[in-house]
Amino acid sequence: MIFEQGLRTKNVIIDKGVDLLEVILNNGKILEIKISSYPRLNNATLDELEKWELISNGIGNTWEHLNEDLSVKGFIQTVAINDMLEHLQAFSGNDPKAFT
Repeated sequence: MIFEQGLRTKNVIIDKGVDLLEVILNNGKILEIKISSYPRLNNATLDELEKWELISNGIGNTWEHLNEDLSVKGFIQTVAINDMLEHLQAFSGNDPKAFT
């Protein structure tokens, strides 16, 4: 469904200092993902991280020298899982705003 709707990566912005990978989609949405979510990227230098390329007109990204290929679908799944885990952690801590 993601590919049928034409979602593609347009650009990637990396800030290793704050553990942030921003994936900018062709619809203007920005996915914010922790670099540490991906062990190969987490262990890479900033120079290595900045050597990414688009796969098949943006359906994903490759860091060929790191042997890491990530799809738009995978990025979206990672964001959704991380968001849910944050909500569950807040909820388990008896945070009254956890699911508002």
